[in-house]
Amino acid sequence: VPARAVESAAQWLMRVQNLDGGWTYSPLDPGSNQRRNQGQSTHSMAAAGVGSVYICAHLMGYGADAKRAPAKEEKSGLPPALQKIETEEQKKKRQLYLQPTNTSGQQLFGSAAGGNAWFAKNLTYDTKHWTHYYMYAVERYKSFQELVEGKVVPDPDWYNAGVAHLEKTQAADGYWASEDAPGSGPIIDTAFAVLFLTRSSQKSIRKATLDEGILIGGMGL
Repeated sequence: VPARAVESAAQWLMRVQNLDGGWTYSPLDPGSNQRRNQGQSTHSMAAAGVGSVYICAHLMGYGADAKRAPAKEEKSGLPPALQKIETEEQKKKRQLYLQPTNTSGQQLFGSAAGGNAWFAKNLTYDTKHWTHYYMYAVERYKSFQELVEGKVVPDPDWYNAGVAHLEKTQAADGYWASEDAPGSGPIIDTAFAVLFLTRSSQKSIRKATLDEGILIGGMGL
């Protein structure tokens, strides 16, 4: 993925972020960094928004994961007196992270801080609209937050609260169903609930970054 594509997505996410730190489903792009009131932020869109900001920060190399990533040195087999010269194309292929030209880590972390502040005030799973879709978005958001900030909490409150909610609302034969989620249904809602319970995003991230090494340009995430 070209760096400019990820930067465009990041810049749009920051421009349309609501004044309260959340996001809405159909925001209007103000065309500048002067944010505007976009109406009422929703739980699912706030999770999608801040989670996507963290994904952009990861891809651009602004996270703690980038600071931990070791440089990849290939054994050339050449005598010590000789040095291998790489072409620009070879250097690009060896690059672990995208190289932004118009987006700073300070901007991204400022946006993420706004989203985190929104959730500090509004995190709940007692929502009627697309509840399980939202819960999976929270798990994804929190997993990328862990990766980028380099802080892993073994027993996080947001996860325990979600488990308690799912225990309380599971049907007798094992499924879950959101109260108000047009286009969804028990099969989809149950899949999202299981993805939340198994910390599926965290597992995928660990596999891509620890088991297999940091992948070029975020490929595989």
